[in-house]
Amino acid sequence: MEQRVLLCMLDTIDWPTAFLGCIKAGVVPVAVNTLLIPTDDEFMLRDSLARALIVAAGLLPKFTSALASSRCVQHVIVAGERVDAYRSFSDLLAEGGTVHVHSSLVRTAELYGRPAMGIRESDVIFSAAKLLFAYGLGNASSFPLSVGATTVLMADRATPDATFARLLKA
Repeated sequence: MEQRVLLCMLDTIDWPTAFLGCIKAGVVPVAVNTLLIPTDDEFMLRDSLARALIVAAGLLPKFTSALASSRCVQHVIVAGERVDAYRSFSDLLAEGGTVHVHSSLVRTAELYGRPAMGIRESDVIFSAAKLLFAYGLGNASSFPLSVGATTVLMADRATPDATFARLLKA
């Protein structure tokens, strides 16, 4: 069976931590849209053959049926609020990981983030595209990390009002 982890998380610091942590551990992260309906989540979990699910506490109820019928998922890790029945993401982070090279993120930062976008250490980055999308992952994670820039993340959906409120807060 493949070494995959399904990620269903909000755009908080836990998202890039889980994504990059999976890569570092040699695991394939499968990022899914948080707006999917439970039957779609169940399909993604089943089709990906993921052995683990890392999920934001508030999104865990969407997976109740999927987890009950899953034959592959061996571990459920919950980010954010603690849920007694499952392992805590923050506890898992405290245990560390293994080294794994994943050059694609570095290459896109070197070949696109710096030269095309002109991203610099002094920049403050906000991406309306969520981290689960390749464009959002580059814009709000690997590009800023590659130069030491600051990223503003937003767990909420990027509606005009929510975005404006978040940028005023940042």
